[in-house]
Amino acid sequence: MVVVLGWAALSPGGLEARLTGVNSGLRNAVADITQNRALEDASTMFDDWYAQQGSYPQKTQSDLDDDPSAAWGAGMDVEWCSPRAVVLTSLTVSGTVSRLLLDGKPRGDVSGKVGCPKDLDDPAPWSG
Repeated sequence: MVVVLGWAALSPGGLEARLTGVNSGLRNAVADITQNRALEDASTMFDDWYAQQGSYPQKTQSDLDDDPSAAWGAGMDVEWCSPRAVVLTSLTVSGTVSRLLLDGKPRGDVSGKVGCPKDLDDPAPWSG
């Protein structure tokens, strides 16, 4: 333990830099777990509806908040784009993330609150 503290104290930025790095890593890990869990649960719920109905239901934030069976967490938002697409937004420890669901599958995540893409065949800023 003494050797580790000595190394940290003598390395660039000293002990404070090492502790800040650990704190940042933990914060990012917690944010990833929280973000992924909430978005994964909501994505699964919407994609299950798509599989059953052949389209995404036009659910409002209020509909989801009032439905006790909905896999919907605090800090979440939904924007219905079309029967083929919805954007789920989640507030996380590290900021806001938006996920596009297109044709029954997640298309990807982008940082910030991003609304529906103008072109579902080329849904920028989502790639892939």
